[in-house]
Amino acid sequence: MASRPPFRSRLERRSCRKTSSHGEGCSSKRLIAESFHAGTPVTVIDNRVLAISIHKMNLNSPAPRRSPRLRARLREATEREILQAAETTLAAQGLDRLNMNDVAAKAGVAVGTIYNYFRDRDALVGALFRERRAAFAKALADAAGACAGSPFASQLTCFVRAVFAEFDAHSASFRSSFESEAWRKHAPAGGGRGARRVMRQMEDRARELAERGVAEGALRPDRAELHGMVLFGVIHGLLAQRLRGLATMPIDDLVGLAVDVFLGGAGFPR
Repeated sequence: MASRPPFRSRLERRSCRKTSSHGEGCSSKRLIAESFHAGTPVTVIDNRVLAISIHKMNLNSPAPRRSPRLRARLREATEREILQAAETTLAAQGLDRLNMNDVAAKAGVAVGTIYNYFRDRDALVGALFRERRAAFAKALADAAGACAGSPFASQLTCFVRAVFAEFDAHSASFRSSFESEAWRKHAPAGGGRGARRVMRQMEDRARELAERGVAEGALRPDRAELHGMVLFGVIHGLLAQRLRGLATMPIDDLVGLAVDVFLGGAGFPR
């Protein structure tokens, strides 16, 4: 019985036809073909055989899953982007004309993605107002911590600057929450009386600061219970003018004006 011809793959036969008459390429390619046929893969460089390994892909292996922590971070980042886009759109359109399609385009997400995070437009606006309220409380706390131990005048300046800086940075949200009748619709979702809560935070801090001024001898002790109210009134009045497009002076000048007006009325004569 005649012996069978040696195994030659199509790759080997095609490579043999393309090589020189010396047949070096053919013998090298035969090594590759025979090695694959035998289950031992090799590669050839300059007619030299080098052993290599091949990793087979398991098509049935499950795709890598995101960890719960990573998913949570991605969700938080997306929510922040949507809220930031909502605030930017709010500044351009106003609360009554706020359009969800425009918010989605600004955030770079599909409109349906917004509804995965917020039930409707009211829920989105309510979440934005709550975030601004929390950020305002943090700004006041940070200012108090940064100036703790400083003289009363320095603490007063830190407080007033923090208020105006936060309102300037997010004027669209604050303007809508204070001036729009639509704010009343967000009271249940926002915990109720959202704008008044912001004012209460500011009023409480003004009262604490005034009490410290009296204790340090920087403010007159007579009618001390009114000092916090006067400080709050000065800041609130200037804020109202600024939110309406008035009192447009630089923030340093505005802070200096508020401090001077308060100390001129509540401080000892200089």
